[in-house]
Amino acid sequence: MDSIINGKQAYLSAIKNLHDKSIVAYVLGHSNHNSLDFKTLELALKAAPESSPLLYSDRGFQYTSLRFKEKLDEAKLTRHE
Repeated sequence: MDSIINGKQAYLSAIKNLHDKSIVAYVLGHSNHNSLDFKTLELALKAAPESSPLLYSDRGFQYTSLRFKEKLDEAKLTRHE
């Protein structure tokens, strides 16, 4: 999701628990690079270290990149689109 904050483009990366609708982790940044989503994923994994989540994402370039797939594989996560 993008918006304007203090005159600059801003991007929000968030991971939501679909069971109770709570936000597990989020990061706000001024660029829409993979690092924004990598940081959000890291925070979510730290918030629930014993879980085995299913990550649901759109087909955006961040989520279909080889590096993102490697991150998911390292964390033993399944991605559903």
